[in-house]
Amino acid sequence: MGWYDNTSIISSGGLVSQWTDKSAAGNHWLASGSARPTDTASLLNGLHGLTFDGSANVMHISPFTLSGGTSINIFVVLRLNSAGVFPYLFSQDFEVFAVRGDSTTGKFSMLRNITTIETGSSIVGSWNKETILYSNAPLQQLWSQGVSQGSSSADSTAVAGGAGWEQNIYLGGRYNVTLFGQWDIAELIIYNTDQSANRIEIEGYLTQKWGV
Repeated sequence: MGWYDNTSIISSGGLVSQWTDKSAAGNHWLASGSARPTDTASLLNGLHGLTFDGSANVMHISPFTLSGGTSINIFVVLRLNSAGVFPYLFSQDFEVFAVRGDSTTGKFSMLRNITTIETGSSIVGSWNKETILYSNAPLQQLWSQGVSQGSSSADSTAVAGGAGWEQNIYLGGRYNVTLFGQWDIAELIIYNTDQSANRIEIEGYLTQKWGV
């Protein structure tokens, strides 16, 4: 449903206006003006990536659609440079789901209504490989560096056809353009199906490419 890496960055003067989707879905991340993140050369392993300043940078896909999918499965290589005040990585309109750092502990967390799953320790200052799953089971699960951080089926709302899932989606800040995060992002892959059976292979690809 979306694949974004160092080869698909469109920038001018070092500022990124589009992170182009390399998949056939055409779900491009867009930004303009002061919202544009920086195209950082040699961000990780000698390759380009995106740097979000934590004060104004945020990209969006409008609208975000599941295209008949049954899950939201995200694979991302990132670094959180400062915990800040709840630094958001992903958010949908009205927070149907959200992924962010914790301002007190620096832990990485995924949220869905009453459910929160977070890493066991702070991720601030280090490169990490995070895998986030919201499935149609319903099930939410988080892996960090290939290790499960927990799962929950407490949320009774399934993904496919679930009310409110197909909203605009934001990268680098909250849906109401607040709570920005100081993120470095090297690569991002989003599936609209549960990739648990292929998770190790996908994470292995990211490890080989980025050295994390």
